This record gives sequence, structure tokens and C-alpha cells, in this order.
Amino acid sequence: MIPEYPWRCAPRHLRTRRQLAADGLRPNGQDIAGRIRYRRWGRQQFTYLYDVELAAPKRVPSPAQLAALRKATREHQLRAAERHGIDRSAFDPDRAGRVDGVAA
Repeated sequence: MIPEYPWRCAPRHLRTRRQLAADGLRPNGQDIAGRIRYRRWGRQQFTYLYDVELAAPKRVPSPAQLAALRKATREHQLRAAERHGIDRSAFDPDRAGRVDGVAA
């Protein structure tokens, strides 16, 4: 059974995923070391805790991974703008006045 702690009463060596990430760490595949039970909008929910001593440093993405993320994020933003009725050419001055890569 997973130990359960009241709100703000967990031992100092146990952290949430967000707290680990803020410290530059990741859970590293370890099992859940504890949980905090709380109520939100009338529903019972849990926050899981991980041991800092078993955590590992975050992995550093390669330049190719970062470039792929930038490209995917840009495409996501452009599609969101199109859903709101804004043409892509408003964001990309190189493509302004072009249709399918051909000058109009």
C-alpha cells in the first residue's frame, strides 16, 4: 500500500513531478513513494510523490530534437490561427501573395 500524507505534511525527500522538474530532475522509472489526497471541485484526487534520492537528472534534447519541436510548435500555432480565420501569410512574410509556393 502506498503511504498517504495530509496536505503539506509529506517528508522533505518526497517531491511531485513538477517539483522534481523545477530542480532539473526526473523520476527515473521509480515506483510511487507516496501520495497526497485532496479534494478538487468536490472530487477526491491524488498527487503522487517520488523520492529525490532515486531521481535522475533530466535528459538534454539534441539540436535535431529541439528543431523538430520548434517546427511542430510553429505548425500547431499556424493551424490554430487558420481555425480563427487568420491566413498563414499574415505570419510568414516570405509566403505573402503566394499560392502553393508559386507567386500569385
